[in-house]
Amino acid sequence: KPEHPYFNCTTTPTAGSPNIHSFGTVHTNNGNHYNNSNGRFTAPVAGFYHFSFGIWVNASGSNTSKHLQLMKVYNSGGSSTAIAGANHITQYNNLNGSAGCYLEVGDYVYLHQTGLSIQASTPRNFFSGHLVG
Repeated sequence: KPEHPYFNCTTTPTAGSPNIHSFGTVHTNNGNHYNNSNGRFTAPVAGFYHFSFGIWVNASGSNTSKHLQLMKVYNSGGSSTAIAGANHITQYNNLNGSAGCYLEVGDYVYLHQTGLSIQASTPRNFFSGHLVG
C-alpha cells in the first residue's frame, strides 16, 4: 500500500562522509521515501517507525574511533540525535542495530559512520525500515 512506507536494501554500500549510502540492491521502496544516493529515509507521514541495519566491517580499529549510528534528524530545527549504534574494534566485525522512533513529516534517518571500511557482503550489509503505526 502506498500509505504504508517501507524499504529494504542490501549488498555492499559506500561508506561516505559521514553517511552510508548507495547499497547495491534496493529490494523494496514503497512510496520511494528512501533515497539510495544519500542514504536517507524521509518520513512522508507522522508516526512510529522501526529501522534495522547491519554493516560488515573489514578492518580492525579502536572502539572509540570507529562507529556506526542510526541518526534521526528533526526537520523542524535541523538538530539530530543518535537512536541506535555500535562501536567497531575487531576485524570482520558485523555491526547490527535496530530502533524505533517517532518521526514527524519531513524528519529523516540515515546511517552515520566514522572511519569504517566496509567488507563486501550481500547478507551482512543491509538497511531497512517501515511505518509501524
